[in-house]
Amino acid sequence: MKKIVYGLLLFSAIGCGSVENYTQNDLRQEFFQEKMMVFTLSSASVKYINVTGPHSGYPSNPDVNEVFKQAVAELAEETHLNLKTADHISQASIDVKILDIDWHFGLSRTDMITKLNFNTNGKNYESTGHFKNFGGSAGNNLKRSFKNAIYNFLLTYQK
Repeated sequence: MKKIVYGLLLFSAIGCGSVENYTQNDLRQEFFQEKMMVFTLSSASVKYINVTGPHSGYPSNPDVNEVFKQAVAELAEETHLNLKTADHISQASIDVKILDIDWHFGLSRTDMITKLNFNTNGKNYESTGHFKNFGGSAGNNLKRSFKNAIYNFLLTYQK
């Protein structure tokens, strides 16, 4: 019985410890060097999380706007890029619309998947963010999924 408990603790620690860190990344720093990327969320964005799979209770929906701001701030710090959020569309250079937020519970892990549309200079870029974990809170998993989606957008945008 102790071996099972220790095994689960080890599995949990490894699963929860697999957090993505964007300090080592594939972004071209010279491309973004003179740019300030200012994001704002569209008022038409999805504000709720679709929860599927076997789970207990109903997780509370975090403040999606606040979580998005945290994701941009953390990604800016980790990538050393000039990324910011704006409160008004007139201040932003990139309008972001959240198309979908899904949190799927499996038997041994959860997957947070976000689909975002980035509109800048008349062009649309659709990006998907993924975050896999053993559990975690809705807000923390959502933030990491947003970071992944924003990072994926930046990879596409720099081309």
